[in-house]
Amino acid sequence: MIFLFDALRAGLFEEILFRTFLYAFYIEVAGKKKFSHIQTFFCLLIMIPPQVLIHFPGMAEIGSLLVMTAAFGLPFALLQWIVNLTSAVGAHTLADLIRFITFGAWLAF
Repeated sequence: MIFLFDALRAGLFEEILFRTFLYAFYIEVAGKKKFSHIQTFFCLLIMIPPQVLIHFPGMAEIGSLLVMTAAFGLPFALLQWIVNLTSAVGAHTLADLIRFITFGAWLAF
């Protein structure tokens, strides 16, 4: 049961912090200018590496960072962009729950 709460907490916190707040910051910086789809996509791409580095803090190799970004960060960013934030939170929570059950809570943070 503790894994479920840890996964939900991580999914909610990280998706809201790294997706919603950072995206809101980018919108604020852009002013009243409306983003094109390409600009929105690049904003979402910029938000992925910090979130990946939280889960894999010892990762110093650029190749490993790119693989983890493509495997873990990009699907959640695309879910937010194409569907909504709730779907990204749900997918993130499910991925963390599977990770916590499989590997234990020591990989939680």
